[in-house]
Amino acid sequence: MADDPVIKALNTAKETALHTVDVLDVQLNSLATSIRDHLSHSKWLPDEYRPASRAPPPRQIFAASTQKSGAGLLDVYRSTTSWVSRNKLLASALFAAVTIGTIHHHQSLLQLLPTALQPRFVKRNKRPKRRAARAPSGARTQVVLLSGHPHEPTTGLLALELGKRGFIVYIIVTSASDEAAVLTNLTSAQGDVRPLLVDPTDPSPQLARFADWLNTPQLAAGKTHTLALVGLVIIPALARYPVGPVEALTPDVWSDTVNVNVLQHIVVARSCLRLLALARGRIVVLQSTIVPSLAPPFCALETVVGRATQGWVEAFEREVRPLGVGVALVKVGNVDGVTGSGRGSGDTAGRADILTWPAAIRATYGRAFVSHISSSGSPSTTPPAHAGSSVKPASQKSLFNTVVEALLPPLYTNSPFTPIVRLVYTPRHPFVFRVGSGASIYGFIAGWFPRGLVSWGLGVGRFGSVDVKKLGGPAGLIRATGEDGSSGWENVEPVPSPPQ
Repeated sequence: MADDPVIKALNTAKETALHTVDVLDVQLNSLATSIRDHLSHSKWLPDEYRPASRAPPPRQIFAASTQKSGAGLLDVYRSTTSWVSRNKLLASALFAAVTIGTIHHHQSLLQLLPTALQPRFVKRNKRPKRRAARAPSGARTQVVLLSGHPHEPTTGLLALELGKRGFIVYIIVTSASDEAAVLTNLTSAQGDVRPLLVDPTDPSPQLARFADWLNTPQLAAGKTHTLALVGLVIIPALARYPVGPVEALTPDVWSDTVNVNVLQHIVVARSCLRLLALARGRIVVLQSTIVPSLAPPFCALETVVGRATQGWVEAFEREVRPLGVGVALVKVGNVDGVTGSGRGSGDTAGRADILTWPAAIRATYGRAFVSHISSSGSPSTTPPAHAGSSVKPASQKSLFNTVVEALLPPLYTNSPFTPIVRLVYTPRHPFVFRVGSGASIYGFIAGWFPRGLVSWGLGVGRFGSVDVKKLGGPAGLIRATGEDGSSGWENVEPVPSPPQ
């Protein structure tokens, strides 16, 4: 037993600790004596507060203590290296345990780095595909509400995916035609995706009946079970917004776009709030993040919707936090089949949009608009800085996994220390989730890079400025001339100004 390396290590550690304490005791006593002597000879201190001076210790003792303190640190180093040399196997095991524990603890932080910068030892968490809980009879028990236009690709794809994962999905619709579209295109034989027709001005009565249905026990396979509302997923349009200069966008276009993608979702969220508070559900809001972050030209509508969505969700989250309702904002970057489209289709659609503009607006913004959509690949999706890059879009599976992760309770990280962590720590969801390529980097670029540099990267000012001297008046033609002096699209005679 005396030759046991563990016992030797413990004895060495004990001796080292005692020796270190002795050295510190000597040093602290010396420091206290020096302070006392300094105060005893200070003239600014009153006599009643001045400590009595002590005789200095003999010179040989002070020298011995100084020599002993210097030798103590050297002895600690020598004893440590000697123990490591005698117990190389145990020292290697301790070093490996500390290193692996540190890497495992900081692995989530290292995964925030771009893939090219991640060390090779960082492994991505391969969590199982999360599904909805079921009753003992196998019946579906968890319900999810979707607030999104049924003709939007994201709404249909997400509804079908949630249905495959075992959720009962209700898509909130506001018209009979939208209800018919859900029944025709999304409702399957199992009935896992259903429409919920509500009044867009006041959906409270229909939601009250929906709450009564949730509280009614359900019968399946001879056994009863209860339903649970998991949360509400709000899906504004992530692409295909009307594009063009602000001059060309009519007030009706602005009103319809903002009503459908912002105001209608706010009405649904406030109407479902009490229902979600009773069920301890969550609200997940999707937001297109690339265009609202950069605010490229001719994308004012998508920029307004994206920034308005982030604004009301941030304020709403702080308001409902005391009610126990969790709110998550999913910032969606470039996702395959959700936020992108082909280069050729975007160019053709952009040129078709130009033909509907007035001649004056077409002559002013035409060349810059065509250049923008030709470099970005789509007039209503991504800006040129992103479309020209070689970054591949993320898969739809990553978007679905992120939404489900934001809906369901968070999981503990798989590790040997999980049973201990459960006793002292409860994981919480972050407020912001990011998915898709460019979901993080473009926000950083817009927030930290100089505004002029961002504008240059977006191609602003590539064709120069318009000569304001050639403006013919409020109703005249705004002529944008190129280098050859001709209009970028067509030559139209100026309209005479109205008489004064």
